[in-house]
Amino acid sequence: MRITLTNTLLALMALAWTLCTPAQAATYKVLHSFCSASNCRDGYWPQATLLRDGAGNLYGTTLLGGRYGNTAQGGTIFRLSPHGSTWRFHVLHNFCVQAQCADGSMPQSKLIIDNNGNLYGTATRGGANDSGVVYRLTPNGRGGFRFKLLYTFCAVNGAKPCLDGGGPQGGLTYAGAETGLPYDGTSPLYGAVAIGGGGTPHDGGGAVYALSPHGRMHWTENVLHAFCLVDCSDGSEPVSRLLLDGAGNLFGTTYTGGDNDRGTVFELSPAGGGSWSYARLYSFCPSRPCTDGDLPRGALVMDNQGNLFGTTYTSSSVNGVLFKVVPNGSSSVYGVVHAFCGVRNCVDGKSPLADLFLDASGNIVATTSDGGPSHGGAIYRWDGTAMQGLYSFCSDTNCTGGYYSWSGVTPDPDGNLFGAALYGGGNGVINDPSYTAGVVYMLTP
Repeated sequence: MRITLTNTLLALMALAWTLCTPAQAATYKVLHSFCSASNCRDGYWPQATLLRDGAGNLYGTTLLGGRYGNTAQGGTIFRLSPHGSTWRFHVLHNFCVQAQCADGSMPQSKLIIDNNGNLYGTATRGGANDSGVVYRLTPNGRGGFRFKLLYTFCAVNGAKPCLDGGGPQGGLTYAGAETGLPYDGTSPLYGAVAIGGGGTPHDGGGAVYALSPHGRMHWTENVLHAFCLVDCSDGSEPVSRLLLDGAGNLFGTTYTGGDNDRGTVFELSPAGGGSWSYARLYSFCPSRPCTDGDLPRGALVMDNQGNLFGTTYTSSSVNGVLFKVVPNGSSSVYGVVHAFCGVRNCVDGKSPLADLFLDASGNIVATTSDGGPSHGGAIYRWDGTAMQGLYSFCSDTNCTGGYYSWSGVTPDPDGNLFGAALYGGGNGVINDPSYTAGVVYMLTP
């Protein structure tokens, strides 16, 4: 079931100026500006949402750079540790340390942490078949970490298209992740790959997989659903992190595919005997222009009533939307709750790519990758009725505070928000490499 969207969107856009309130006085601080080390050994282009541990340390990845990185491969895993009023930056792992980047390269997903402080993540490229990897970092007791490959994609047949899939972009999830619990280290990890998957010529548009540990050394991958490559009503290219609810159902989006090749929202449910049942909850852009949005990318969140919220990157008539889905199989109800403005002075910005964060009060807080008063993106908060701008990127001279955020925000108990901006930082000199390397920031609303 689909509710009528045209009148809803017109009303939302007409009320944009009354429902969007400007940012209040907030404190914004850059914790680290990338490419500050020689040859960008600290990495550049932080894209993933940050992970915060119980001690207040922040963990993240850079897409490129590092000791062994170059313009086509590489990347780092880093930690920022609070030290009084300052933050100490450490690179925990440089990708491409192995020949032909067999340890992986180009990490772009959020890390997860288990009860023992081990970190887990994915790299989009590299591995023995250059189709990405899943890895673990284990503390070595001396302040460093040991790196271990858990799975190398395209391993089933060693050729493309890969039966087990490849190109993981959205990272990992597990039972308890949505409630803030650390990973238990023994239950399955779930993720999606954007290419490959399945065993027929019609497959190859990505897959949802489970990765399960067997003892201390071995992990096995199982494809739960393979998306097709062409004319895919079920969707294609799942690039966002999955959501696992308390009943064991997986929810996610595909960037393309569906009836109109503009993306889908889907659900996978355990069906017994190790099989999973697929349900398409919504197919974007049933008619042009795509007033309902299209090309969803950021991770979904679920409220206490079981409703799903997400964003689309673009739309033919607006600049992305914040949407709500009431999941009920083929009878799911979809609606737009906010249409991003896109005009230069709008506080909400446009083109959202980031994961959403749902706070204890039910507010959605996230970033947009473009637009806003300074045209560098924005940090916004939606309370169910009104949209408030918390910060406008590129509001300082030469964007030393960063701009174009693909990262979601990560809170601490005091209400501070942490995130990363893909570009900007450094000393603001445009011909300096650090100008386009990105930053990690803290915002106190």
